[in-house]
Amino acid sequence: MQDPEQYGRDILSGKIDAGEYVRLSVAKHFDDRKKDWDFYFDEEAGLRPVRFFKILRHWRGEFFNKPFIPEPWQAWILFVFYGWKRKSDGKRRFKYLYIEVPRKNGKTTFLAACTLYHILKDDENAPEVYYAATKEMQARLCLDEARKIGEQTPEVRKRLVIRKYSIEYPQRNGMMRSLGSDSDKQDGLNPSMAVIDEVHAHKEFGMFEKLDTAFGMRAQPTLMMITTAGANRSYPCYEYRGMCIEVLKGNKQRDNLMSMIYTIDEEDDWKSEASWIKANPSWPILNQIEFRDDAAAAIEFAHHERNFKNLKLNIWTDVNEVWMTNEEWNGCAIPPMSDDELKGLPCFAGADFAETKDLCALVLNFQFNDLTYCKPYFWVPMKKVREKEDIVDYDIWHNQGHIRVIQGDAINHNELAREVLEILHKYNVRGLTYDKYGIGEAVIQSMIDDGYPTDKLHPIKQNTTFFQGPIVTLEERIGIGIFRHNGNPVMEWNIRNTEVFYDSYGGKKFIKSKAINKIDGSVALAMSIAEELGAPTEDTGTFYVV
Repeated sequence: MQDPEQYGRDILSGKIDAGEYVRLSVAKHFDDRKKDWDFYFDEEAGLRPVRFFKILRHWRGEFFNKPFIPEPWQAWILFVFYGWKRKSDGKRRFKYLYIEVPRKNGKTTFLAACTLYHILKDDENAPEVYYAATKEMQARLCLDEARKIGEQTPEVRKRLVIRKYSIEYPQRNGMMRSLGSDSDKQDGLNPSMAVIDEVHAHKEFGMFEKLDTAFGMRAQPTLMMITTAGANRSYPCYEYRGMCIEVLKGNKQRDNLMSMIYTIDEEDDWKSEASWIKANPSWPILNQIEFRDDAAAAIEFAHHERNFKNLKLNIWTDVNEVWMTNEEWNGCAIPPMSDDELKGLPCFAGADFAETKDLCALVLNFQFNDLTYCKPYFWVPMKKVREKEDIVDYDIWHNQGHIRVIQGDAINHNELAREVLEILHKYNVRGLTYDKYGIGEAVIQSMIDDGYPTDKLHPIKQNTTFFQGPIVTLEERIGIGIFRHNGNPVMEWNIRNTEVFYDSYGGKKFIKSKAINKIDGSVALAMSIAEELGAPTEDTGTFYVV
């Protein structure tokens, strides 16, 4: 077995290029080994979990049923975390482990294997392990990983009772459970180990504090935290990260905390492959073709850059970004296609019917010759045109035929419904995805009253769960040149106003920075793509098959 410390020596020698925080963490271990102080290093204790990992078996993909050989960075963390002991009682020095590493580096699998080691080999009486997340369903992902590894590994399977939502170790009265901020029961816990995955997603540290205080009389409790970089620096994870960095730099003392933060340094060129390798310690086993494709998209298209930096290079971000540049959008424009050309083509519709006194949008998404062609329609009330409160040329656009005006101070939902039906009946529309917000439900009900089939109507919620897939699909089609539109200036204005909001898990949706910056056309466009993909049901957020 390769010496796990070799990874640390290679970091310090420069043989393995690493960021500042990883170098500091590695150097701290070697410096601590030279001290005569309250702790000592037990190499055998550090090697024990590394050996245990090799007993485990992978359960999916190309590694199916192969032994879990820890990557050098994982073996290093195991060796250091479990090897350091207190001189006073021989128990572990470290209580807290904080790891920051980009997606696809095997962090969830690594944590799941750590929990199996704890319950089986850590010599804890009545061990209790909790997987914690903002939602219990999210926490179950890590529990499921441990469950599937256990089921695939004979040595583990014969000792544990593996159920759908729990793992039990009868011989020592041990158990493993998932726990979310939304869980029914959070009291009466007596954890010996807790794991918090994707720490950056927590808006507050209530779960951390509850678990930390619940350790009670446990002699050597363990709280492991692992996460990708977040998209909101106001969340407590970023503050905790800052504390870890201060410890690494020697400005604070936390002898019971170990941290490893994988990212690039400020002076690094994020477009360089050398930087990608530095931030991704599992680089040799990553899908490098996919990684390079993602990097190429991020370099070429601004709307991909932020996601790539955040998820692939572990760079913290918290600023919304413009979704599409004018150059990118206008590069997809072609002369408008005629009704004769469009009739009969498969067509999918998306509608954003907003407030009665605001802009409303319908977008038709036609499919032909492996291309997507977008044709938008817009409506505003006459009062909006007269007031010009959005400082836009509604009247000019109306005279040019790019926007429709409905008489009065507000949009009459019955009149809007009639015009929408007139448009839908002209084409081979397979279905319409819409948002019930504002007058949307009234418009749809009026369409139903006029005989439009209800099985073609699909309500949607404007959140990241629903918009992630359609937005990514749009970006891909624009990126590879298979998306076209008719150059409608109202749509161009909407696209120019559109920003992207990212949630804590990298999901995205469209937003606007100011009330006057209308984005109804952009939203309707995304909804039309959702309809094409198989519009998500309102209740579950899952997509049906068209």
